[in-house]
Amino acid sequence: MDNLFSATSIDNLFGTLVAIIGVGVFLYSYFYMKSYSSRVKTVFYTSLTLFTISMFGIIYSANLLLLYLFWEMTSVTSFFLIGLKNEDSQVKEKAKWALYTTVGGGLFLLAGIMMTSQIGMESGLTFFESLHLPTLFKVTNFHQHEYFNLSLFAIFIGIASKSALFPFSYWLPLAMAGPTPVSSFLHSATMVKAGLLLGVKIFPLFSQSILWQDLFVYSGVITVLYGGFQCLLQGNFKTMLAYSTICILGMLAILLGLASDYSMISFVLLVVAHAFYKAGLFQFVGYFAKAYNTMEREDLINSENKSILPFIIALLCAMSMVGFPLSIGFYAKEFIYTTSIKSELLWIVTPTFFLGNLFMGIQAINLLRVTWPRKRVDKERSIHAKGYKSLLISPLLYSVMALLVAIAPNLFGLGSISDGVLIDTGLFNDNTYIKLWHGFEYPYNIVLILSLITILGSISGSFILDKYFVSFDGLSRKYSEFSPWPKLVKALHYTLDIFKKMNSLMVNGDFAHYIRCTVGFLAILTISTQFGISNISIPEIDLTLSKALCLAGVLGGLIFAYLSRSDIKAILYFVISGFFLVVFFGYHSAADVSMTQLMVETLSLFFVFFLIKAVPINGDNYRRNIKLNNFIVALLFGLSLWLFAIANRMKFDLSASRYFFENSKILAKGENVVNVILVDYRAMDTFGEVLVVAIAIIGVLAIFSKRGKRE
Repeated sequence: MDNLFSATSIDNLFGTLVAIIGVGVFLYSYFYMKSYSSRVKTVFYTSLTLFTISMFGIIYSANLLLLYLFWEMTSVTSFFLIGLKNEDSQVKEKAKWALYTTVGGGLFLLAGIMMTSQIGMESGLTFFESLHLPTLFKVTNFHQHEYFNLSLFAIFIGIASKSALFPFSYWLPLAMAGPTPVSSFLHSATMVKAGLLLGVKIFPLFSQSILWQDLFVYSGVITVLYGGFQCLLQGNFKTMLAYSTICILGMLAILLGLASDYSMISFVLLVVAHAFYKAGLFQFVGYFAKAYNTMEREDLINSENKSILPFIIALLCAMSMVGFPLSIGFYAKEFIYTTSIKSELLWIVTPTFFLGNLFMGIQAINLLRVTWPRKRVDKERSIHAKGYKSLLISPLLYSVMALLVAIAPNLFGLGSISDGVLIDTGLFNDNTYIKLWHGFEYPYNIVLILSLITILGSISGSFILDKYFVSFDGLSRKYSEFSPWPKLVKALHYTLDIFKKMNSLMVNGDFAHYIRCTVGFLAILTISTQFGISNISIPEIDLTLSKALCLAGVLGGLIFAYLSRSDIKAILYFVISGFFLVVFFGYHSAADVSMTQLMVETLSLFFVFFLIKAVPINGDNYRRNIKLNNFIVALLFGLSLWLFAIANRMKFDLSASRYFFENSKILAKGENVVNVILVDYRAMDTFGEVLVVAIAIIGVLAIFSKRGKRE
C-alpha cells in the first residue's frame, strides 16, 4: 500500500481543502436540495460521495495508473452531477460535452503515463516501480529519453482538459448547468484543480524542460485573457464566476510553468484563497437564485430586499477576490506580482496577471454592490428570502475561516505548507514567512503600485461599467458566448456523419463483403509492416517438372474458377485446384497437411453438391465488379503471405523451437517433431480438430440419409 499512496505537502493541502469545502457543500446541499424528489437526491448524494472519494484518490495516489483510475472516476461522477436535471435536453448536451472533454483528455493522460512508464522501465525499473512517482524521481537520465517531450505533451493535454486550460476552456461554463452545490465544489477546490495538482505531482520529473514552461505559461496566458475578458462581459453572476475560475486556472498554470520558488508559494496561496472565496460566492449566488429567483445583475441591483448578513459574506469574499489587505487573496496577489516581476517573462506575465485581476475585481465589486442593504418595502418577498437564510451558513463559515487564516497566515501554517511544497518539488527552501508589508524597495515598490491600481481600478471599473452598461450589454450579447463549443458541436456532427457513411459502405449485410474488407485490411497491414523491419530477398527455387505440373494445376484451377460464369463450374475448378495442392504438399513431405487438405476438399465437394439440390443456385450470376474486388483482395493477401515467407533477418524467439528439437525424441520417443507436437504437446488441440472432422462426417451422413426423401 505504501507504493500506491503518498502524503506530500501539496497532497495534504488539497486533501484538507477538499475535506473543508466538501463538508460545507454537503451541509449546503441539505438545505438546497429539499425541494427535489427522493430519486434525484439519491442520485445526487451518491454521485457527490463517489466524486469526493475519487478526488481523495487523485490527491493521495502515488501510483500513476491508480491516479488515472480516480481521474476518470471524477469525470464520470461529475457527468451525473452536472446532468442532474436531465429532463432538459440542453443540460444533457452540456453534461455530455464536459464528459467528452475530460474523458478524452484522460486518454492522452493515459498515453503519457504509459510512455513515462516505458522510460522508467528502460532505465532499469520494474513495471510497478515505473508507475510509482517517488521512484521515478530517482531516475537520473529521465529527461534525456526520446519519449520525454512526447510524454510531457500527452500528460499536459490531460491536465489542460481537466483544468479547462486553453484550448479546453469551453467546457467549464457548460458545467454551470449543474446545481449550485455542484458548481461550488467542482470550481473551488476539486475537479478543475485536479489537473494542476497533477502538474505539481510530476513537477520534479518535467519542470526542467523548456517545453514545460512553454506549454504551461503560454496556454495559461491565453486562458487568463480569455477567462478575464468573458468574466467582464457577463451579466449572470453564476456564469461570471465560471469564467473567473477559468482566469484563476490560467494564473495557476502560469505559476506552475514559471517553476520558481516564488511562483510555487504564489501557487499555494492562490489555491487556498480561491478555494474559500469561490466556494462561498457560488453558494452565495445560489442563495440569490432561491431567494430572488434570479442571478442576473440587472435584476438583483434593483431589488430592495437586502439584509446585512448577505452583504457581510459578499464583502469578505469580494475582498479576497479583489485582493484587499487582510484577505488571503491579498497575499496571493502580492506574491503573484512579485513572481511576475522577478520572472524572465515579465513582459508577458505581468500584464496578463494585472488584466486578469482587474477584470475579476470589477465583477467582484459588482457582486458586492448588489448586496448593499436597502430598505425592505416588499414584506412578502422579504419573508420568502428569509426562508432561505439557511443557505448562508456554509458561505459564512468559509468567509470567517478565510478571514482568520488571513489575519494570522503563519499561525495557520501557510508559510510552512509553502516550504513543504518547495521541498517536495525540489526548489529552494527559504523559510517562507508571509506578511502584509515587505518594504518599499525593489521589486516590492512596483508590486505595491500594481496592487493599488488593481484595487482602485476594480472599484472605479465597476461604476464605469454601470455608466456604459448599455454599450457593454451589447458587447456582452455579441461576445459573451464566444466559445469554440458551437464549432466543436458542428465538427462532432460532421465526424459522426462521416462515420455513418463509412458504416453504410462497410455494413451492408453481405457476408462476402465483410470477408473482403477484413482480409483486404489484414493484407495491407501485413504488407506495410514488412517495409523497414525485414530484408526481402528472392530465395532460390528448386522447381522440378512434377512440382511445376502440380503448381500449374493449382493455378489453372483458380484461373478457370475466376473466369467461370457458372457457380457450379467455379466450385468444381476450386476443388480440382485443391486436389493438385494435396499432391504438391505430398511432394514436400507434409503428409499431415496433405491429408487434411484432402479431407477438406472432399467434404467441401460433398457439402456443396448436396446443398445445391436443397437450395437452387443461379447458374449464371456473374458480376464482374465483385469478381474484380475479390481478385484484388486475393492478390493482396497472397502478396502479403509471399512477402512474409521470403522475408529474412526477422527477429523471432526460437526458444520454443529449440525446446521441441531437443526434447522431441527424449520425452515423446518421436523423431518427427511436427507429429510429436501435434500428438503429444498439442493433444487437446489435435483432438479438437479430429472432433470437427467427425462432426463434418456426421453432417455428410445426415445429408446422405435424406436422399430421396425431399417432397
